[in-house]
Amino acid sequence: SDARTSKDAKEAKNFLEEARSFDPQSQEIARENAAVERDRSATEAQAADHAQQAGIDSLKSKLAAQVAAGNMDGPDGATATANALRRVLGGSVYVARDMPQILVEGYVHKARTQLATGHVDEALATLASARKKFGTAPELKNLEVRYVAIGDVFDRLSTAILLNADELRHGLEGLRGTEGADYPAVEGMLAHTLANRIADQRAAKRASVVTSLVEAGHKLFPEYVTVLEQGVAGALPKTGLAVSTDP
Repeated sequence: SDARTSKDAKEAKNFLEEARSFDPQSQEIARENAAVERDRSATEAQAADHAQQAGIDSLKSKLAAQVAAGNMDGPDGATATANALRRVLGGSVYVARDMPQILVEGYVHKARTQLATGHVDEALATLASARKKFGTAPELKNLEVRYVAIGDVFDRLSTAILLNADELRHGLEGLRGTEGADYPAVEGMLAHTLANRIADQRAAKRASVVTSLVEAGHKLFPEYVTVLEQGVAGALPKTGLAVSTDP
């Protein structure tokens, strides 16, 4: 009776062992002992399940934090955490459907952040790396096509000696159409790019080039006239990065 009412498996076993000392052949004691063993095994299995679920939840939280921070690759990146989840969850719906989308969104977020800060080549490299893993994701391909077009304008501004403002204005209008709500960030990045190019030419004491670029900048970025005078010499990348746009 004490064994049945005990909530501790070890205590219940002690009661049964004491009872067995009075009747070693008792079938009732044997049945109760087996029941205690089953309860103990079930409790341990439940505890193991809880521990495993806690570990899975922790990995999912870590993945979300890494994606939000744009930490996608490397030994402590989102890809490594995703691999750990894949080993635990195998072919689950989360692994097959949810996790790839989370990773794709992480790469998109990272590329957008890189582009907004003027690291166009790095943004394209991020998308190229992502497409090797998730080549069928349309958002990656679409964003890469858009960023290649932005990169063309960026390269012209970052290496400019003389700008055709009318031609470039047409290019900017095209970007306005493709970028939609993202265009203000793109426009700001391109204006800062030209500002840095002007600063480089000013540092090189090329007054006529500076005057020409400033005049073109006023036509291209009328809302960024002040920004054009605040560029940083030496801030632009020294070389470009070849990026394939093949499907």
